[in-house]
Amino acid sequence: MKKIIAMLIATVMLLSVMSVSAFAAEYTTDSTSQDVYAKYAEGVKTDAYKVNISWGSMKFNYSEAHQEWNTDTHQWDTVTAAAWTVAADNANVITVVNHSSKDVTAALGFEATANTGITGGTFTNDGGAVTSVVVGNALGGSAVSEEITFMPTGDLVKTDANTADFVAVGKITISLS
Repeated sequence: MKKIIAMLIATVMLLSVMSVSAFAAEYTTDSTSQDVYAKYAEGVKTDAYKVNISWGSMKFNYSEAHQEWNTDTHQWDTVTAAAWTVAADNANVITVVNHSSKDVTAALGFEATANTGITGGTFTNDGGAVTSVVVGNALGGSAVSEEITFMPTGDLVKTDANTADFVAVGKITISLS
């Protein structure tokens, strides 16, 4: 038995002195890469519209022509012609204020009430007659406005109602586009 134990010890000692080779995967310095892709998408801008319209009282006075009898010609002489005037300062002013990101066009219209003698009306802007005005956009940082004036035309027919007070003689319409 001594011999068997001695052989086992000798085998263990022999195994502990022997070297064992181990193999690992090969190490490399190569690298890998992947392209990264991007696509530019335009931002979306949504136009918004806000337009304020303010009105004067739209009250007007109509004065008949002033005539005097000419005793030499035996006819009426006109001293002053019939005329329309505003009843108060700025009574005939319409102001269009654009807060929008786009220009707006204000188309102007007037419809006279039947049997009033009024034949129409005149809109003016910057001293000239107009049927529409373009009001610029507010992209500059502040609202843009246009001032329009209105004056009726024709000869107002005298009635009990319109000699006592102001009466409706027509309607102004402003269409925006």
